[in-house]
Amino acid sequence: MKEYCEKLNELASEMIRMTDKIVISLPNKEPNKFLCAQIYQISGAHSSMSFLLRLLENSPHHINQIFLILRQIITSTVLTYWAILESLKEDNQDLRLEQNIQAINKDHLDNVKKFLRSNATDVLNWNQSETESKVSLIDDKLNQLKFNPNFSSSFIKAGRKIIQNESNQTLKNEFKFLIERWNTFSKIEHPGYITLQLFKDQFDIKKKDESIRDIQRVIKFSIEQQILYYSLIGGKEADKLKRRNKELNLLSQHN
Repeated sequence: MKEYCEKLNELASEMIRMTDKIVISLPNKEPNKFLCAQIYQISGAHSSMSFLLRLLENSPHHINQIFLILRQIITSTVLTYWAILESLKEDNQDLRLEQNIQAINKDHLDNVKKFLRSNATDVLNWNQSETESKVSLIDDKLNQLKFNPNFSSSFIKAGRKIIQNESNQTLKNEFKFLIERWNTFSKIEHPGYITLQLFKDQFDIKKKDESIRDIQRVIKFSIEQQILYYSLIGGKEADKLKRRNKELNLLSQHN
């Protein structure tokens, strides 16, 4: 496990440095901005995971934090995969992908707007003028978005659509696994008995090895998605990443 963690952290650091270099030369538009943000986010998660996994052997309570990070990784990679997969059915795939990503952005902005409408006075101590000023800024941004109105940014809907539309049976089974794991991981943050029971279940002696394999399987999938993102924004970086992963052998760790 120590060697695996060192390799994972090494890869995460290399990916951040690689993205720092290419982001300067990329056009400042979608999908480039979104995919680079995804690469940064996943790499940061991998770095944190490499630290927590080292502690896991002697401090099994860290499994809670690991599962929360995994849930975030699954949420973002599955939703992004659906945005990419859905765009492939269109003649202008680049435009469709941009519109799908803008639909995700719209959902985020709508949620911020909803929060401000409901909570700005009580939680943020803003007066009505301050609230309306911030909402107006969000509205201006929303009006600039050219999004696909038929694209849903719901994780559950995205997962179901992938399973229904993915022709590759191996990938279809992988997404079934990810969605099932996401459902379990989502319960970990809840207070009360169910969290304790899930924690006990995951580190029952018979399930510890299985839990580690699940963790590595999600990490493997997220690395594969980073390679996909690089292929969409710059082929040379994707090739470099494939070669580096072959050297580190991280893509076969869960088997």
